[in-house]
Amino acid sequence: MKGRTHWIRYVPYGLAWTLGVTAAGALVGAVAVPLAGVLIGSEKTVAEMALAGARNLGFLSFVWAPGLGIVMAFHRAFRDRQRQDAPSRRS
Repeated sequence: MKGRTHWIRYVPYGLAWTLGVTAAGALVGAVAVPLAGVLIGSEKTVAEMALAGARNLGFLSFVWAPGLGIVMAFHRAFRDRQRQDAPSRRS
């Protein structure tokens, strides 16, 4: 049974990557869009630009984040499996 359910422990790792990438994208959007808006002379307030940037870049990063989370979870599982198998391969 252990061999069939070992993947369950990597699900939170993938979800953490998804949440982290989405939050990072929203944060970058909330900072970068108002900076760019001030530089080009936008008529919107800084708060409106920050909210729009957080929404837009947060959504854009959420589109890519689940795929990255899955890849990183598989990568971690692969590395853990290599570490487990390494001592048995040497003997």
